[in-house]
Amino acid sequence: MALTITVVNTGSTNGNGTSTTNDTTLTITGVTASVGDVILLQIAACNTGTSGAAAIISSIADNASSSQNDYWLIGYDNYTGGTASDAATIFLYECVVETALSSNTITITFSANNPQKAARAYRIQPGAGETPQLVGTVTFGTGAKGARPTHTLPTTYVQNGDTIFCMAAIETDDTITGDSDTTNGSWSTVQTTLADGGVDTSALSCTTQYKTVNADGAQNWAPTTASGRDSICGAAIYRPQATAGLAVRIGDTGGKRGIDNSSATSKSTTATISAAVGDTLLVCITTDNTNNVTTVTDNASGSTNSYVQRGTTGSGSSGGDGAYQYFFECVVTTALSNNTITVNFDATQFDVAINVIRMRPYSADYRVKFSSVGTPSGGNVTSHSASAIDVDSGFIVFGMAGIKTNDAITGDTDTTNGTWAGTSIYLTEDTAGTTDNLCVADVLQWKQVTATGSQSWACSTASARVSARNVIVYEHALLLDSLPPIPNIPPFQHMMMR
Repeated sequence: MALTITVVNTGSTNGNGTSTTNDTTLTITGVTASVGDVILLQIAACNTGTSGAAAIISSIADNASSSQNDYWLIGYDNYTGGTASDAATIFLYECVVETALSSNTITITFSANNPQKAARAYRIQPGAGETPQLVGTVTFGTGAKGARPTHTLPTTYVQNGDTIFCMAAIETDDTITGDSDTTNGSWSTVQTTLADGGVDTSALSCTTQYKTVNADGAQNWAPTTASGRDSICGAAIYRPQATAGLAVRIGDTGGKRGIDNSSATSKSTTATISAAVGDTLLVCITTDNTNNVTTVTDNASGSTNSYVQRGTTGSGSSGGDGAYQYFFECVVTTALSNNTITVNFDATQFDVAINVIRMRPYSADYRVKFSSVGTPSGGNVTSHSASAIDVDSGFIVFGMAGIKTNDAITGDTDTTNGTWAGTSIYLTEDTAGTTDNLCVADVLQWKQVTATGSQSWACSTASARVSARNVIVYEHALLLDSLPPIPNIPPFQHMMMR
């Protein structure tokens, strides 16, 4: 069955879901949703930090009575030319509704004053016996941002019946024309929520469209403006998933930035990582050298979190011309709220990209558990393929690569026993547009497998580049303490016949 989609706050100028006041608050009013629905928030904010640093959201909450609703980050990125307020930061947040909403208000709170901010809320309703399952967020990396008249989101593969929700944060109050492409379905009416401070540099548009596709295939999205404007794009893909199937929420923690080309023995993510007790964090670290990762830590107050290494893979020689990856896992025991994760090396390290993925079961009776890791692969190739691995039905397989390049990278579109999520690409360059040997890219996709069998993963570049790649598998496991207690059975008593 298809998902039913409702736009909560339709496009307007300085209306519901916008703010031109230089403060920390943005609200969306009139929100109604039932238990089991998903609310998708697409948020655009001015990047007000020094040198165009990203805006940071400190909390999102609604005012439903005794609300148990949790809004968690599934996608995030920032575009800047290097000056404060010169472009935008985008956020994608998801809430699986546990407390029903009836004309309630969602309040988005930023960590610092922000002059222009705009947001869209979608209500996603499942069919009978289904849940809206997040299957991927489309890359926000190279190719998804810039100063341009055509605000292009990188091509992504979408499976028949899935719905892709696209957004662009555009620094303009110009008219924005939506995409009208009809490949495998039609885009919804374009919605632009505009925080208009008077001129383009004091305006920010949150422009959105969605499409439910009627056949497997590639999807492109590109709204336009008459003149070139700074923008950044992103998307989330949802599937009507049978509730009897696997239900693990996978998303970005917002801490993936961790991109740093300075000379140091420690590298840290941005202070935007949040996770609850019981979540599982997968920390993917790409470097350009053979220096070893010694420890991974976080700065949560009184942290008892332990980061366990699950794999290492490398390709190339030392001295900065190789690509190396490390995989660390943390089952969260101390909650994180806008914290940082720090990676420590045994010697000075230069280019590093860190991607942090959070996994959480829909049911409190389950947990996400490490299953297996593949055989490392490496080399100077155009097809950056990982070794094949057997994956059981319901398990989650992650394909990952560290590549010495700033080229465009194309993800895997294979649909064997499931569909790979949109490609997540995070790039470190010594300087913008620099040569490939002065770059590292961290590439990641995941698939929730629908049948047992072999899984292969590969991404590609137009020219041969040095890369390291591997796969890692997680399972959806029942917690032992959720099982009913064993009854107290009295010991066997020997009965004698007289």
